[in-house]
Amino acid sequence: EVKLVANNTKVINEYTYLSYHLYDKTGDVILYENERIPINLDKQGEMLTVISINLKTISNKDIKKGVVIQFDIVDEEKAYWFSNDASIGLDASSITFQNNYLKRVGLEIKKEILDNQIVFFINILCCFSVVVAILVIRKKHIFES
Repeated sequence: EVKLVANNTKVINEYTYLSYHLYDKTGDVILYENERIPINLDKQGEMLTVISINLKTISNKDIKKGVVIQFDIVDEEKAYWFSNDASIGLDASSITFQNNYLKRVGLEIKKEILDNQIVFFINILCCFSVVVAILVIRKKHIFES
């Protein structure tokens, strides 16, 4: 699922579409222009949609190196990508696909840590607190016996 939140709905019209680009891990383009998904915003300026990306069209060499899926919006009427116009301020997410399961998990954890540092550190603090509480309770139980 992909969630699109438009802070400025004036830039969205019937000719703007959600799309994505595919890059390798070094930032070199694999496929630049891909499927266009019509943008249908709700009253809050949001859209939730499902996008299926077929990586079978990409060479095994590129998939082994890792593929970065970068979301973007294209205006077909004015013929430009939002990511190329700094005045729009597009803040788009990317997904890194690794063929190796452990590498994919590691990249997702790294991405979550970087994207949500406060939440990550709160979770670490809570986990540490639970471990300390268990050790204190266990220590009290040993001395009471």
